[in-house]
Amino acid sequence: MTRSCESQHRRNESSESNAPPSRVDLPARLECIGHDERLRRGRLIVAPNGRDLTPRLGAHLRPEPAPHLVRAIGQAFALHEELLATGDEVNDVARRLSLHPGRAHHLLHLTRLSPDVIRAVLTGTIGRRIALTDLHAAADHIEWTTQHKHLRLPAIHD
Repeated sequence: MTRSCESQHRRNESSESNAPPSRVDLPARLECIGHDERLRRGRLIVAPNGRDLTPRLGAHLRPEPAPHLVRAIGQAFALHEELLATGDEVNDVARRLSLHPGRAHHLLHLTRLSPDVIRAVLTGTIGRRIALTDLHAAADHIEWTTQHKHLRLPAIHD
């Protein structure tokens, strides 16, 4: 699919009426979210490298973060901070924070994500098709460049 954008300037219609409209061609493809026909949540515009070009937009047409991803990262870092401050066991801190110990161990894994990945989640620019399981899979990789490749984020520039 090629996306074309045409613009016309209306400031001075008499002088620009003969000018051809501007055109930008971007290679992209449409992709449906959800594997089952009944569970489709929408369509994405995807770049040739697989990056999602359609962020979740809020009321003011700004990228909006996914609340469940923000909550999971927030809980992970709150748990991590409490562990460092108290020196207690994970299970004890989890109970104090009203978390199931298994969930606490699962959340701690997210603290290994690169700052750029965390920023993308918190600003809503990570892409709509990234799920919590994708973040956990990316956190399996210690190298931040590998995390970026796994999530199809732009490369880190040194």
